[in-house]
Amino acid sequence: AGQDAHRLAAQRTPPATASAGQPQSATPRIDLTDATAPSLGPSDAPVTIVEIRDFECPYCQKASQTLAELRRLYPNQLRMVFRHFPLDQGCNTLLKRQIHPNACAAARAAFCAGEQGQFWAYADKLFEGATEPDDLDAHMRALGLKEPEFRRCLADPATAARIAKDIDQCAKAGVAGVPVLLINGRKLAGAQPIEAFRALIDEELAIAGKKVR
Repeated sequence: AGQDAHRLAAQRTPPATASAGQPQSATPRIDLTDATAPSLGPSDAPVTIVEIRDFECPYCQKASQTLAELRRLYPNQLRMVFRHFPLDQGCNTLLKRQIHPNACAAARAAFCAGEQGQFWAYADKLFEGATEPDDLDAHMRALGLKEPEFRRCLADPATAARIAKDIDQCAKAGVAGVPVLLINGRKLAGAQPIEAFRALIDEELAIAGKKVR
């Protein structure tokens, strides 16, 4: 699938947002933070980046490299929050057609790894491109997860409900494809260069009165 498919995969039309040429001040901020979502970094960090991604999406996988570099460039200044939006009709009923058939299972597996404190390590393995069914068990073993608890979590309806909650809340906020990154609520969509992130992060740090690197 081309990049347009990753951006325009949902049936629901998102609310109008400012184009790249409009001032950011004219763009409303989107709040998709969630205290129960996986997070990484200080809780009092001046900049929160909400990642809305699909583990099987190549553009989302590419974004991992950018986000890792940002964490290196801005130590202790960033908090990452993860929200699921798999482009898989197995759990995302908004899709016009199937795009990533392994994405729902990968999302559930990452959630269950998180129940054992290993969400981010498991997510890193998925974003390396290993999202086939056999990969999910391989990651479980590689991280030393407790298999009985992992399998019970996968079968628990509450796990599917958690992924559905993310999809619903993201869709209501106008998300129709991935990746979408919210820098203190300011939206960057698609495969953006690191300079685009740094520009917004530096602006937010300046607003917060923090030193810009």
